[in-house]
Amino acid sequence: MCFVKYKQKENDKNINPKADESRPSENTVLTNQSTFNEIYLQTLVVRISNKGLNHFVRVIIDSGSTKSYISKFVAEKMGLKSIGKETVTHGLFGGLEKTECHNRYKIQLSSLDTKNKIEIEVMDQKKICATVPKIKMLIV
Repeated sequence: MCFVKYKQKENDKNINPKADESRPSENTVLTNQSTFNEIYLQTLVVRISNKGLNHFVRVIIDSGSTKSYISKFVAEKMGLKSIGKETVTHGLFGGLEKTECHNRYKIQLSSLDTKNKIEIEVMDQKKICATVPKIKMLIV
């Protein structure tokens, strides 16, 4: 649609070179208002393993975070053993700070087919986020 409007303006110039002089100028303002109700976060389904126990979990990819977390529910369900504790002061929106003590764990994550594996250190957190909706995909 924009291409057609652009071409029309070019044609006006060729037919009547003074056509642009008589037109009022138009300004366009872009805003960040969104009418969408859902926010899409980068997520990935991976396999978490511990002593022969495997579960599939959905992880949030947060490239801006300095730490990695696991929900206390998953840590307990997997029977993970804490490798220590860490006290962290979380900086929240509005300048709020919240200090919490977290258990630390080493976990093994792998792709669903187990071809790719990684061992990472994580801290537990009671609730990581609200429900993250899956993107509805149409397969044609």
